Amino acid sequence: MASSLTHDLLAVELADALVAEGVPFRDAHAASVGRLWALAEAKGVEPAGLPDDERLALSPHFTAQRLSSLDFDDALARRNHEPGTGPDSVAIQIAGHEARLGLGAGSVYIAGVALLREARGATPRAATSTLLGEAAEGGDGDVLADGITIRRATLADVPGIAAIMADYVIQGCCWRAR
Repeated sequence: MASSLTHDLLAVELADALVAEGVPFRDAHAASVGRLWALAEAKGVEPAGLPDDERLALSPHFTAQRLSSLDFDDALARRNHEPGTGPDSVAIQIAGHEARLGLGAGSVYIAGVALLREARGATPRAATSTLLGEAAEGGDGDVLADGITIRRATLADVPGIAAIMADYVIQGCCWRAR
């Protein structure tokens, strides 16, 4: 997955950095995503590869230092909040859904949410290692229960899972521990 990352995925990070400096998001988004990335794409380079004068003509915020500070790991770490898309948050959400399906310990999800709330600002994956250590005590292999093999879901399982969940979605039922 790391090899598929491209710098255009960091456009929102740049916009968010400008917002932190008081630039309205609609302006920051138009400036970074709309103009800077379009110019870089037209020239066949990453935004940081544009000459300084061209970047700074679009916005004085587009310094080489700012663009070189954009980082995928930092972008993910900023999203480690409930129910964010950072690695710690995703691991906790997976543990919750596994618990709901009877594939894991229900307390892992509740403990994970508490850990996330306490660890905002902790190093990335700090909560994940604790949770996965607790959740994976049985090992990574298949687990046999009453002659049934229980394993992690794969993409091929998605239609079957969706069929099982459809009635719950239609009824508006959801499960979430707080």
